[in-house]
Amino acid sequence: MQRWMHQGTTMRYCNIEGDIVCCKQYGFDAIELKYNIICNYNREQIKDLLWKNDVRAGSIGALWIPVLQDDVRKSERELQLRSLCDLAEYLEADYIMILPNREVGNAEWRDIEEDAVRLIKDYSNIAEEYNVNLAMEIMGFSDCCINTIDKSLEIINRVGKDNLGLVYDFYHILGMKDLGEGILGTEGKNIFSVHVNDGERCSPGVYYDDHRLWLGEGALKVENQIDMLKRIGYKGPFSVEVYQQEMWEISMEACYKKAQNSMDRIEKLLRV
Repeated sequence: MQRWMHQGTTMRYCNIEGDIVCCKQYGFDAIELKYNIICNYNREQIKDLLWKNDVRAGSIGALWIPVLQDDVRKSERELQLRSLCDLAEYLEADYIMILPNREVGNAEWRDIEEDAVRLIKDYSNIAEEYNVNLAMEIMGFSDCCINTIDKSLEIINRVGKDNLGLVYDFYHILGMKDLGEGILGTEGKNIFSVHVNDGERCSPGVYYDDHRLWLGEGALKVENQIDMLKRIGYKGPFSVEVYQQEMWEISMEACYKKAQNSMDRIEKLLRV
């Protein structure tokens, strides 16, 4: 099992060196890098830290997809994507994370889908130039333009690119009606990574991004989630992402110890 850590879990510290050292110390194979943190470091410094600690760059992100936005914003995002692809290629990151837009008003799904497919296909072609993959996170927020697994898979299938997949986040699943059962309609190869966390069960679409909890502290039935992932043949990484401001009050080392416990639990379930 690949063990990853997402920098959102320790974001308060904005300390890439501390994160990478802790990844090595607590048995994590890779780190998901937040661009707003690593932009304060030069790329040579980051690559050297990764190499010295035998830690890989799992992902870099995230880039919001400007669905149904104006041409100026779309041009800006394309430039940002190329910059991220260049950095991902240099750091040998597995993928760049992309996120569906949350500013489409009352647009019809037909219009959202057509624009999203066109944009993501263009982005996938750009990423191919740099030998980089793109992973779109499924988010269940009511105002997110692509907010169900079925819709996400529809987009992925229509784009039809091998370098495009999904990020399956346990917390976002708690905000969906089907609690993630939609993934049973795809193959494990289409899921590029799984974000490990927990939270309270809420009304579908009505929840907040900073209400995540550590695995085992909320309503998630992790055994069911792992069973579904095994059924579709998922073999990718599990990454701890507890994007919660209260979590940032504990030390970085304490975060990694708790994350290590989460990974141990996941690995045990995978062996059943």
